[in-house]
Amino acid sequence: MQIGEIANNSRGIIRVTVSEYEGHRFIDLRIYLKDALGEYHPSREGVTLSEKTIRGIIDFLKEGSEMI
Repeated sequence: MQIGEIANNSRGIIRVTVSEYEGHRFIDLRIYLKDALGEYHPSREGVTLSEKTIRGIIDFLKEGSEMI
């Protein structure tokens, strides 16, 4: 299930989705690149986060956002 997406640069976006594998739910952050026809396709660049790691990542992002 797609949660949302945000522009990464002029050629790509970062798409956030929730997926399930073997009964476990994950959040996937994946870079999608635009082809010559203007359609987006997933790249191999991305990260999949389990419920266990999501909370730690959120804390790090909050801390980092306060530094910029």
